[in-house]
Amino acid sequence: MFLLKLISFIYSTIVNLVWFLSNFTIFLIHYFFVLIILFFLVSKFIKLKSPPIPKLFSSNSFCIAFYGGIFDVPENTKASIEYSISKHCPRILLSLSMTQCGKLVVLDKETLEKVNIHKDVNKVTYNEIKDIDVSSTHPLGAQYGDQKILTLDCLVKIVEPLNDDFYVILHAKCGSNAIFLEKLKQAIATHEPLFTKKFILCSNSPLTIYKLRKLFPNLMCAIWMDNLSSWRSYKRLFRLFNFFRSIYDVILRNLITPLIGVHLVFIHKDEFNTHISELWQNYDVVPIVYYVNSPSEKRYYQNIIKTPYLTASLRSEPQIIFNSQKS
Repeated sequence: MFLLKLISFIYSTIVNLVWFLSNFTIFLIHYFFVLIILFFLVSKFIKLKSPPIPKLFSSNSFCIAFYGGIFDVPENTKASIEYSISKHCPRILLSLSMTQCGKLVVLDKETLEKVNIHKDVNKVTYNEIKDIDVSSTHPLGAQYGDQKILTLDCLVKIVEPLNDDFYVILHAKCGSNAIFLEKLKQAIATHEPLFTKKFILCSNSPLTIYKLRKLFPNLMCAIWMDNLSSWRSYKRLFRLFNFFRSIYDVILRNLITPLIGVHLVFIHKDEFNTHISELWQNYDVVPIVYYVNSPSEKRYYQNIIKTPYLTASLRSEPQIIFNSQKS
């Protein structure tokens, strides 16, 4: 008799639990859609006006030099900018970080690791790294001489006299850091209107972009979407991340991007195809694929997909190879 009562109790508990979970799930789904609708309505009133997209990103100019062409030249340096210009590549992506003392520098963690400093950029002071010769660890560094780490102020001075069709994309590595954000606001205000004319800020944080564009409506910005393919070996986690990423992509593309006024998005080549390209272009957003380095890949993105790409080498551009073979 006791066993029957126990079984009955367990059964009723399970049934009630399933009923509760199912109803709670339905409630969450309804609540989620209500929030989406409210967000869409509110966005009509807080939507930021988009600056015009540079013609270079909608023309037949495809390549963007990653750190100036990291395979060909010391990365994030004055030499990398000069090299990019010499190869007729008027768009370059550089890394923007902040040191422990609050100095904005054109530097990436990997550069520090090459000189045996195994710390994040925000864990070292500018005095510790200002004398580092970036060329010393690059295979072709001897061709470019002594190349020091650039501060953001130095970078602005280098870019200022260049042609108006030259653009620097700054990839903010610590965009969600409040101190970094304040320093960046001060830098933009100091170098206005040059900064909003020749620089494009790239971040993986839509909130950071919204805060900056609210203060500087003419600031051009881009979204960086991190690559999930490194999680493929963890199948269950990868499926879970992929599921949530799909939801995030839809929200980002349909709601957030139009709201914050972004016209450029960086997508890893493993997560890119013609369908993804069309979806973004439907919202007047130009997708940029990273990292594309082989000549055959470049020809594919130029001739078939017709979309810009981020490359670590300008020596492997199909036009350069073709012209050299022809001559």
